Amino acid sequence: MEKKDLESLSLETESIEIEQPIKKLSVLVFRLGKIWLALATIYCKEITNRPSIHLIPHRSGKVLIGIINLNGKLELHVALHELLQIETSIEFNTGRLAYQRNRMVAIVKEGELWTFPVDEVDGVYEWDSLKIENVPIDFSKSVIDYVKGTMQMENKSVGLLDEELLFASLKRSIR
Repeated sequence: MEKKDLESLSLETESIEIEQPIKKLSVLVFRLGKIWLALATIYCKEITNRPSIHLIPHRSGKVLIGIINLNGKLELHVALHELLQIETSIEFNTGRLAYQRNRMVAIVKEGELWTFPVDEVDGVYEWDSLKIENVPIDFSKSVIDYVKGTMQMENKSVGLLDEELLFASLKRSIR
């Protein structure tokens, strides 16, 4: 084959696009105040009604609320909205059923369990991780450091929490 034929052959070959496999991420979507957040479900242990909270004597701080009884064990109950500096006094009428409002979420990582109240639980969703967007600069300033990406869902922007930073900050907050 002549050199000329090789050149024409290479020009005629089509480029083949390799499709990226869809990577699914299961997340729990919940609301604190007016901010919608998501956390990977592998860290979610339980969602339940808000329990009775027992204060811990001689412990003060904004993040640690107290302890609760979760399935017969005493667990720390924290104010995630305080850690993330989210205003929660705003009342929303989103048409949700009563069981979706005023809930508590229990999360666990490496054997450390944390519980916190949420204003509303939207549900568990499967996200295409390739469609998670960068955090826009107009996203809530108080939460922006704890969010590693966002997803648009039904006219709302949902921030995906950075679990490494979240768990490390919770641990630091109770010292």
